[in-house]
Amino acid sequence: MCSSDLVLTELWLQHADKVHWQTGPRYVPSGVDQVVANLGASVHETYDICGYPLDRPLPAGSRTRGATAYPVRSRDDVAQYERTSALAWGYPPPSEDDIDTTYAGLAEGYFIGCWGNKPAGAGGYGLVNDVARFWGTAVVPEFRGRGVYRALVHARMAEARTRGARLVLVKARESASSPILQRLGFTVYGQQKVWSIRRPDPT
Repeated sequence: MCSSDLVLTELWLQHADKVHWQTGPRYVPSGVDQVVANLGASVHETYDICGYPLDRPLPAGSRTRGATAYPVRSRDDVAQYERTSALAWGYPPPSEDDIDTTYAGLAEGYFIGCWGNKPAGAGGYGLVNDVARFWGTAVVPEFRGRGVYRALVHARMAEARTRGARLVLVKARESASSPILQRLGFTVYGQQKVWSIRRPDPT
């Protein structure tokens, strides 16, 4: 029995109903996608690894009239960020304790996106050496398609560059944010796949 079979057997014994397995460019050995497929997995989601060198001008299309973004600094900003992010992702609203916890650990890189005066999206990034890695970007459903996502991209790129970043990397859904990023000039360098394996029916 191979190691993947052993892992799945143990998970089924722990009463898991479904397992997600991630593969991508840095996963070894080669051919692991086929191994997972042979176990009965199907692709649950595909992400493009998109990059943009910051020695180039920022994309002109990343700025849209009416859409803006600004960094999170105060506790009030954190509260707005947490509530907006929850709305965008469809999560339950944060408690005051949740907000306090985020504020206590606040670091540079959190941003709120707005449509007019209304909070409409949220996203962040972390700086690893000279690479800005974007994460957690989402827009509240009623404000999608108005440039809020692009405003969040622009604001983070601009700040990251002032902090010494030379490259932006984003793991973007192939069917959602990746096409937007590619229109802004991002290049797809590779893909990650999330496979889904359901617990076999007992027979």
